[in-house]
Amino acid sequence: MAVQLDGRIALVTGASRGIGEAVARRLAAAGATVALASRDAADVEAIAAELGGPHRGFALDVASTGSVEACVGRVCAEVGVPHVLVNNAGINRIGPTEAMSDEDWQAVLDVNLTGVFRMCRAVGARMLDEGRGSIVNIASIIGTGAGMPWRGPYGASKAGVVGLTQVLGAEWMGRGVRVNALLPGPVMTDMVRGMIERGAVSERNVVDRTPAGRFGAVDDVADAVLLLAADESAFITGQAIAVDGGYTQWAASHEASRPFGG
Repeated sequence: MAVQLDGRIALVTGASRGIGEAVARRLAAAGATVALASRDAADVEAIAAELGGPHRGFALDVASTGSVEACVGRVCAEVGVPHVLVNNAGINRIGPTEAMSDEDWQAVLDVNLTGVFRMCRAVGARMLDEGRGSIVNIASIIGTGAGMPWRGPYGASKAGVVGLTQVLGAEWMGRGVRVNALLPGPVMTDMVRGMIERGAVSERNVVDRTPAGRFGAVDDVADAVLLLAADESAFITGQAIAVDGGYTQWAASHEASRPFGG
């Protein structure tokens, strides 16, 4: 039986491209009415128009409490109180940790961690009033089992998201709201393709260390979000689930330097 979200309202942050856009499209295909939110308001408005029907695009900067409150207020007034929240908005600053500035460190944490907190607080309060809801936080295997050099603030922020997810999953389950996190591994987004083209990432190296034998696709993450958003996962909360094709387990083994199957 296909997982369906008929009659549900979903709010997806960072929905203008990549994983966020794929998640928004997947939830819409499953029957949800989707509010797509991003700093790039024109982009999410265009995607919503392409999807047709009741879907809407909204401006949102998760680094601003005022923007979060304004966006969530508009979504609730114009679309309805979300049944599903997907916290996907995120940024990165790459460089050696010993040279990382306070400004870059704070910028990443303010979006990736505090931004998730702001959204959980604003939407979660309304979900708790309704006595139902599912929140899915997009974290990462980086910082939670697969540390990667030059990504200090990113890894720290994503580890923090997992900790927040575990607390809220326990705190809110008894009041009808589930909170879980997904940890994507290597996913082929436009940004990753650009890094491969520039030589910053070795596609062969990643594939050789992934038991699935390929990069993840944005739809792999979107499908996992759909399951956690739906009633089929009603007994799951406070969990951090890797969507990585086995990359974390393989990379953590003592043979991680050898190609998979070699």
